[in-house]
Amino acid sequence: MPSPGEQKTVQARILKYAQELGWSYVPRAEAEMRRGFDPDGVTAEDCARPASLYFGDLLHAQVRAFNLKYKDAEGALVGEFQRLNADIAGNRDFLTCLRNQGKFFCAAERRRGLAEGRFSNLPFPGQKQGGQECQLTVEGKP
Repeated sequence: MPSPGEQKTVQARILKYAQELGWSYVPRAEAEMRRGFDPDGVTAEDCARPASLYFGDLLHAQVRAFNLKYKDAEGALVGEFQRLNADIAGNRDFLTCLRNQGKFFCAAERRRGLAEGRFSNLPFPGQKQGGQECQLTVEGKP
């Protein structure tokens, strides 16, 4: 009898749990197409070289849904994320973005500031301050 592998003991359970939470499973072929894999690549590395880590179309649509005043073009946020360093500092910067603890800009107050470390300290996208809606953005690294 073969011993259980990672697919059965870990991956299948995580996928099942995520689907129970309402996430959608994306088959590998579709995921590779949406991420921009090169189908003509000779090796797996060649195929993955031009690919994004993200579904850029979905990321852009969700940011626009959460922040009606988001003005950047599709791909701009993915570009900012891809410019993060591939080291512990870059991981920390990305985690800061995920936790919504990064810098933000509010047009109503005409200023840029830092979050206080809690999501509730930031104005939510579309929330009014001073009669105007606030826009939350992520600060990318040049």
